[in-house]
Amino acid sequence: MLLLEPSFFKTYPVSPKCIEFVTQLANNIAGIQIMVAEFDALTEKVDPAQIIYKEHPTNRHYLGTEESRSWMFDLSGDYPSFFAFWKKCKKLMPA
Repeated sequence: MLLLEPSFFKTYPVSPKCIEFVTQLANNIAGIQIMVAEFDALTEKVDPAQIIYKEHPTNRHYLGTEESRSWMFDLSGDYPSFFAFWKKCKKLMPA
């Protein structure tokens, strides 16, 4: 299920081209269903116990089983800028 929440796009607007890109990628997943609704509408149709989703700061309101995101680098802590973070990442990259 690809859930496109109108409230998300009200907070984080994107261009129609971006939505087109996402839906074209989604079409590569056999049997995918696209739903344009809020998460609450999904839970009216599907028991949250059956929902599995990836952790992300923008979906803290989701119910169900949360799976951790995949990370490119195993780093923790706060960095004052992207480049401070990136310098640490570069040290972890294979040569």
